Amino acid sequence: MSEKYYTVQDKINGAFSTVNESDYKPYDPASGGGGDETVKGIIDKSITKCDIPQGTTSIGEYAFYYCSSLTSVTIPDSVTSIGEYAFYYCSSLTSVTIPDSVTSIDDMTFERCSNLTTITVKATTPPKLVSRTIIPNNITAIYVPSNSVNAYKQARYWDEFASKIQAIRG
Repeated sequence: MSEKYYTVQDKINGAFSTVNESDYKPYDPASGGGGDETVKGIIDKSITKCDIPQGTTSIGEYAFYYCSSLTSVTIPDSVTSIGEYAFYYCSSLTSVTIPDSVTSIDDMTFERCSNLTTITVKATTPPKLVSRTIIPNNITAIYVPSNSVNAYKQARYWDEFASKIQAIRG
């Protein structure tokens, strides 16, 4: 199986899409609205790696839904929110890093990510979680800034994973 890797150039060529009801249309960067862009859907569900372009401000609902071959995703520091079901059933993901710009993570974001064992969150203030179902039970560690470990352990829904919250290494 050949590795499929998407970059900014692929976005221009239609690797990303917008979802209009049940109809998929290629993403048109000309209508992106001056950097206020949302990844809303991936046309090719067999992708293995994805660099979300800098300037993207949110990862929309169902963006990587059932991309079960996705092993790596790079989230830029321009992203402030991650929508519900965004990485649902991305069963090949083993770890993910959430940049410090993310302030909210919606419901079921990493549900059914059966191989996801570590999440690194770079924000000093814990991002708002809509529910505990954002983080799957198979998580073994949640890495956060060392000066924020206690804040995460006390934050709503993060507190349910207090025993797994640790300081970022190195």
